[in-house]
Amino acid sequence: MIKDATDLGYKNRSDLLNVGKTLAKNKHIPWTPEKSNEIDSKHKVHAYINYGRWVANCCFCRGAELVFKDDPYFVCLSCFNSTIGYKKIEVIFPKDIEKIEAALNKRIEAKNQNWLPHETIADLEKENIAHGVI
Repeated sequence: MIKDATDLGYKNRSDLLNVGKTLAKNKHIPWTPEKSNEIDSKHKVHAYINYGRWVANCCFCRGAELVFKDDPYFVCLSCFNSTIGYKKIEVIFPKDIEKIEAALNKRIEAKNQNWLPHETIADLEKENIAHGVI
């Protein structure tokens, strides 16, 4: 099953950001979850699937974070989006999430459940057939 951050133990984005709060404190970064309430309209990140998890890469430091399909905003827990004043960034999910997940869910091992935004459903199905996944 393809998972987002909720499936991996985080109740919601606030729960994940509370982990970030501890990380920021340990790194001596003046960040708290409240600083990421404002949305930056100039930047966006694209969700992709890596090892069966929905993630996105930071457009500032290239760190990767788990993302939520039902709360599509991104805060990097490496740089905390400090370049843009700690604002959160919109996560762009594909329109055909269900079809992408269905194609990848045919693959038993998470290490084989990968998708990038340039790949089509046909690409995924072709890979499934090539590797004997039907």
